[in-house]
Amino acid sequence: MDRIFAVDFKKVILNFLPKFFRRKRIFALIDAFTSGLRTVYLLFLSKRNDDNKELQITPQVCILRRVLNDYFDGSNRTIRIEDANLHERSYIFTEGEQRPLFLGERAIYTADELRSGTGFVVIVPEALNNTAETARLKAMINKYKLAGTKYIIRYE
Repeated sequence: MDRIFAVDFKKVILNFLPKFFRRKRIFALIDAFTSGLRTVYLLFLSKRNDDNKELQITPQVCILRRVLNDYFDGSNRTIRIEDANLHERSYIFTEGEQRPLFLGERAIYTADELRSGTGFVVIVPEALNNTAETARLKAMINKYKLAGTKYIIRYE
């Protein structure tokens, strides 16, 4: 905590109280009057700490991954972020084309992942695949991602 925000209310009361009023009862009475001010002061410090933590978050991949794991998957830390432009199209022949390589109908990458406009893919555990968690996840990513960057959420 910065020294500028460190306030000892008992010392402040003692310094502003004239010497002839410095008795235990008067000090206790004024101390009771300032209890509301101390409560507001503690709320201010709590809000300030939260704001400072939020200001430390940048759109860097490592920090965004840490924030998402802290908020959604604190124990396992299985949320990953991958660059979407790493995947190139793989051309696999179907059975009807009579070519030597046949791997079935399953796609290796989705069409969304192969588009050039996507910046990154957020890989999330299947346990977080519900409407409420997805909405909160999207809101958090939109808050901290770089403006104009597109992303896809993939559940595994």
